[in-house]
Amino acid sequence: MLGVLHVPIAKLLHHKSPYSIAQIVTLLIAAAILVGTLFPVSQLPEVDGGDKAAHLIAFALLSLPLNLVAYPRWFMLNTGFVLFGGAIEFIQPFVGRHGEWLDLGADMLGVVGGLLVARGLHLLIGRGD
Repeated sequence: MLGVLHVPIAKLLHHKSPYSIAQIVTLLIAAAILVGTLFPVSQLPEVDGGDKAAHLIAFALLSLPLNLVAYPRWFMLNTGFVLFGGAIEFIQPFVGRHGEWLDLGADMLGVVGGLLVARGLHLLIGRGD
């Protein structure tokens, strides 16, 4: 098992399809969001622009990779991202955090932002559907 840890990431991703790479990146971002939002902390760090900006950016980054490669399924995909944000807000009070509707709103705006950036990139590189 330790041998796998020594294989460069580029080599692991070399034989993967763009969709598989997007899935891996999305799962890593989702894991980081879960740790950042559900791990109990005694005092939350200050974030420039408030925590709503952090939510917006995190969910834009979460939605971007798969929106780049899975356009035909955009509605279900992005609904899933919003439900993920809602589940986090629901769970937070059970782990010593505070769930907020405004955080969910920022999550939604981030998902829309990630979708719009992905669609814009598709149009710029000529892959617009």
